[in-house]
Amino acid sequence: MDTLNPLGLAYLHVIERGEYPALADLRPRWSSTLIANFNGPTPTTRAEGEKVVDTGLADVFSFGRAFIANPDLPARFASGAPVNEYARLRRRRRMPHRLSRAAGRTGMSRRSVQAVG
Repeated sequence: MDTLNPLGLAYLHVIERGEYPALADLRPRWSSTLIANFNGPTPTTRAEGEKVVDTGLADVFSFGRAFIANPDLPARFASGAPVNEYARLRRRRRMPHRLSRAAGRTGMSRRSVQAVG
């Protein structure tokens, strides 16, 4: 943090995960905007995000998985509407045949097509 802070970066986006209390550790050492996110087993609720901002651990809270399930999340929060649950999609293990052929025509490897798609 001592190296990053003097650079004048616009913000620091911290994803807290596991036992390390990243926000509590980094907030006192970061002078610019701090954006927080939790990467736990379930998406963060509105109340949890507001608590992080209200206690001063972050200036902004990001809701990644909640936005995926609710593109209108700010409107839902504002109106008190229910929030859709996030459902993790499973990725296909095998590349569809059409993508395999496309990879050959473009000169891309099968691996790079999987990474893009």
